[in-house]
Amino acid sequence: AIAFGNPRASDRSAVRLRSRCAPYTPLPRPPPLLAAPSPPDGSESSASPRERFAEIAAEAIRSGSFRSLSLRTDVPNFKKKKNIPRDDYRGRVTTVTGRLVAIKPKKSGRRSASRAGQQPPTAAAVLQMTYKHVLSTDLVANWAGPEEVRDGLSRLLSDPDIGVARAELEGGGGAHSLRIGGGGATGKLSFRSGGGGKAAPVPAVHPHDDKKNGAVDPSSPFLVALGVSDTGGRPKRGMASKLRQCQKFVEIVGGLVEHRAGALFGRHPDDGAAAAVRVVDMGCGRGYLTFALHAHLCATYGRSVESTGIEMRGSLVREIDGIARTLGGDFASLRFAEGKIEDFSPAAAGGTDAADVLIALHACDTATDDAIWYGVRRDAQVIVTAPCCHKEVRRQLDPYLVSSRGDGHPMADVLRHGIYRERIAEAATDSMRALLLEIAGYDVKVFEFIGGEHTSKNVMVAATKRELDRTREETERLRARLVELAGIHGVKKMRLAGWMEEDISFDKKGRDRRGRDKQIEDKGERSTFRRVAVEGRGKILGTGMPPIVELDN
Repeated sequence: AIAFGNPRASDRSAVRLRSRCAPYTPLPRPPPLLAAPSPPDGSESSASPRERFAEIAAEAIRSGSFRSLSLRTDVPNFKKKKNIPRDDYRGRVTTVTGRLVAIKPKKSGRRSASRAGQQPPTAAAVLQMTYKHVLSTDLVANWAGPEEVRDGLSRLLSDPDIGVARAELEGGGGAHSLRIGGGGATGKLSFRSGGGGKAAPVPAVHPHDDKKNGAVDPSSPFLVALGVSDTGGRPKRGMASKLRQCQKFVEIVGGLVEHRAGALFGRHPDDGAAAAVRVVDMGCGRGYLTFALHAHLCATYGRSVESTGIEMRGSLVREIDGIARTLGGDFASLRFAEGKIEDFSPAAAGGTDAADVLIALHACDTATDDAIWYGVRRDAQVIVTAPCCHKEVRRQLDPYLVSSRGDGHPMADVLRHGIYRERIAEAATDSMRALLLEIAGYDVKVFEFIGGEHTSKNVMVAATKRELDRTREETERLRARLVELAGIHGVKKMRLAGWMEEDISFDKKGRDRRGRDKQIEDKGERSTFRRVAVEGRGKILGTGMPPIVELDN
């Protein structure tokens, strides 16, 4: 109001504002920070707060009491102020953090010292400063020695392009805080003593390459025996991706098992002893993932775990089973047996004909269906598959789309390309498997197992048994969605549907072969299955798609 020349309007607004506001009650002041330590000789320093802060950091490095350093700029905190567009601050520095890191000497220097008969150089500790930017890549700078730390920090605190607003330093006997006001103010330096007069523990210098925390220890004896890594935990040549695959697999399946731990580990047989958890790996190959999951379950739950790996190559079975016998300990209950997925029974291999956790990775074509049915039939709590070679649906998809009836298909221009038909066959097959597992009483997730640079067959279908069964209406809706999905892709038969006696085709009256009436009119539901005669052939109402079966003219 004052800006527009109406001071009385401003006065009236102030009166209204005061009348609406509650009486002001001052908040209690926080305990004051201690003043920054004075120089030892008692004289007042003429250095600015920024220079004194940089000198304190250098002295902390020199004395070995440095713990941490963090700087915050005047860029807004986007987590708290979500309405501020980040693009306006693109490229600006948000925070700068410092930590001591041991930098290894270059290999060339070590080789030169070795050739000269000298002691090889050791790792040098530097202050690693990490600059985090808005919508941009982080940058790192290494400062070696107290003098370089002092000079670099002084420049950083005075740089107007970065705009440091506050800085925190842990070390030098306590916590030092620097607050810098706007407009290039010199700042205010404060000091808080390290609690109770006790010196804070000084952390060791961080290694340059931090050790990654994974579900599987890379130096585990079974990984060494299988040739994945050496005793130091370093992957052998060409085995780094296999080690990452083991880590990711155990992380995923371990989480699924934890979700159903009550059902898996809470059972007790008649004698009161805890029952063993039974894991079956269909098509285990060389057993990398079988060993990893078995070791993880034994180490995590400390309970009896019986694992069986099934592989059709006899020589491979004898090799990896021998490794399990040699390792002993927890691996005494891990065994491998020769056989095919479709006709294997653990009872024939000396085990129990049961499965609590069923795994089938990269089982070709309908072998995945056989493995899923094996787990469903034995009421497995967890079923994990990574399908490949989706030939069964592809063989039905090709003639359906290439035939003269496929000209009117809404996706004809997409699916006329072979590469897309292959991908659609994979997606349709796994989606139908997911629906069938839901019909069988499971909760299902389909996601990427591991990056495509490791394997192109990286889609995982993970199912966990539901605690409560679905209602009959929910199951019927799932069946309707299954039939619709099969009809869109011209799929008339599927091995898993056959095992489960789920008919996915229609007769000429618009009903499936078990006589279930389908929706006749589209009343806002998900789909419709009414067939009408148009130009001498049937079409799905409202879509223009050709039918799965011919209708009489």
